[in-house]
Amino acid sequence: MAGPEWTQGSDLLDVVHDSVIVRDLDGIIRQWNAAAEAQYGWRRDEVIGRRFGDLIPCQGGAAALAEQETQVHSDGKWEGVLRRTSRGGGEIWVDIRWSLRRDGEGQPLAIVETGRDITAKRRAEQSLELNEYRFRNLFQAMAVAFWEIDFGGVTEMLLAEKAKGVTDFRAFMTGNPAFVRRAMERARILDVNAKTVELFGARDPADMVGDGVSRYWPDASLPVFVEAVMASVEAKANFVTETQLVDLSGGAIDVLFTVSWSPESRKRGIILLGIVDMSERVKAVAALAQSERKYRSLFHHIPISLWQLSARGIVPVLAELRAQGVSDLAAYFEAHPDFLDQAMELITVEEVNDHTIRLFGGRDQDEFVGPITHYWKASPETLRRSLIARFRGAESHTEETRVCTLDGRTIDILFSSAFPPALADLGITIVGVVDIAARTAAEEALRRVQADFAHAARVSMLGELTASIAHEVNQPLAAIATNGEAGLRWLARPEPDLGEVNALAARIVADARRAADIISRIRAMASRREPEQAMIALDDIIGEALLFLRHDLQHHQVVTEVRLAPDLPRVRGDRTQIQQVLVNLAMNAVQAMTDMPEGQRRLVVRTELGGDGMISTIVEDSGPGLGDEQAHRLFESFFSTKASGMGMGLPICRSIIEAHGGRIEGINRSDARGARFTFTLPAIAPDTLIETVHTKV
Repeated sequence: MAGPEWTQGSDLLDVVHDSVIVRDLDGIIRQWNAAAEAQYGWRRDEVIGRRFGDLIPCQGGAAALAEQETQVHSDGKWEGVLRRTSRGGGEIWVDIRWSLRRDGEGQPLAIVETGRDITAKRRAEQSLELNEYRFRNLFQAMAVAFWEIDFGGVTEMLLAEKAKGVTDFRAFMTGNPAFVRRAMERARILDVNAKTVELFGARDPADMVGDGVSRYWPDASLPVFVEAVMASVEAKANFVTETQLVDLSGGAIDVLFTVSWSPESRKRGIILLGIVDMSERVKAVAALAQSERKYRSLFHHIPISLWQLSARGIVPVLAELRAQGVSDLAAYFEAHPDFLDQAMELITVEEVNDHTIRLFGGRDQDEFVGPITHYWKASPETLRRSLIARFRGAESHTEETRVCTLDGRTIDILFSSAFPPALADLGITIVGVVDIAARTAAEEALRRVQADFAHAARVSMLGELTASIAHEVNQPLAAIATNGEAGLRWLARPEPDLGEVNALAARIVADARRAADIISRIRAMASRREPEQAMIALDDIIGEALLFLRHDLQHHQVVTEVRLAPDLPRVRGDRTQIQQVLVNLAMNAVQAMTDMPEGQRRLVVRTELGGDGMISTIVEDSGPGLGDEQAHRLFESFFSTKASGMGMGLPICRSIIEAHGGRIEGINRSDARGARFTFTLPAIAPDTLIETVHTKV
């Protein structure tokens, strides 16, 4: 319980602004003034009689408290700043003074504590320390060159000129570069960071601190310094511009130059310069500008039609299709026939070069800007295949096609569209168009010449097969005559046998059709027409070719063996031309075996399907084989081992096969005597759509 000796003067303590706490030597609180109540949140009646250490948690805990009390007993006092916790759990900082109170005999009686709440002050100091730390960290650590400049000398110079009547400082400084230089010398460097040392080629800050800034300022940049001074005069918060400074070795540095003043630093005449090295950016911008000039020069003056298309409209559409799970754009086109028209409306022309304007019969670029629909009326499938290639992730698509010009023509072109990732991300597509009208005309003329050669070779071959043809035609004609005579006899009887006559008439019709088929095949071989590609079965062509040669094979006593691969896919080609190749190779084989003994003349025709999707047709004979010179010159024009040969048969065969996407070769058989000729053609899947194209023979 608190006795009178403890409560004496309590009312007086309540008017003291500092907290006053009195505790006995056992740590029991005996006095607690009003300031203590306000400071710690405990009322006097709640704390009197309670242990001080339990009520007021102190920084350092019980051990620190015991140490501090020991010092009080030893020295009679202790003072310091402690962090304590109030009743509500808040942190408070208190400037503490303890003194030892003694009784009349000098014996320790109690410890009197006075405390002043310095929490606000402490927080302000901490905030200042933190700000200073942040500033120094920012100043030193950032990849920006920072300078602290004492601008007081410049201010004095300006005030002196103002006293002389100068009012327009911008005009004054612009007309007095010597004054600006002196002002730069008065602008003293107080501090620089590590980036400044690095950027300006110094060894350490001492190389720069204390100097004026004039040595770093070329004459061309004086107007920037003038504007920085004017920003200060006009009390602007900051000033930013791009300029050029020089380092300690005199080298130029392109920089982003900033000046800033805080209200406090302005009062002290201190400014902060921030300098960002922009040399690489300036070089990059210059390089970009040069690259752009090169691109423009190349784009507009190259003798190729170039188009810059905007695909920004179609790119999100394709992305949405992919998000919906569409992975096969070709199938999507088939299911949505209108989608191609929509796509053409979404792809627009942004720019074309001069060659395009001339090629497409335009007057200027403005005529081309807009959707590409008009140009693809003749060949919309080309654009469809280009979009499929883009959707598939290809970087380009090239094909020969036809486009419509502005003046109504349709021209043959080589079309190439490029969409590498860098351009695709920007929604840009570059299209190149090469006029191939002259080449197409030349190829057409070449096709006609080659077709004429092939026709001549077929006619020549038919001449060699005259006996075989006559034999084939005579057989059905003789049968027709015989059956006709027999029919007449049956009709001449007193009682005509109409059933027998009917059977004879049926045989006559069948033989007539057989003769017509033979003549039709001969006419097809002899006809002069443009090659026509279609789906054809090699089995049928091999059978027809051997029919042409049946008489010759029998006449020369050649044993024929045919081995056809089962379920052979079809090929795409011109039926007459492929048949011409087979007949030519078989005739060569028969003629090669003329001098062989009877019974040793054997012709083998077989087919194979390779793993590469190519169908091989092999023609083998049992003749003497190929000599060394023959093997190397087989497909040379006008080379022949026959006295009456033109030397065009095999070269024409090679032209035909290569035009069909295959190859042909002749070698000696390794397993037996004789030669083996093999030609390959690409197999076509049954469900493949066949487009009508001209075969290049």
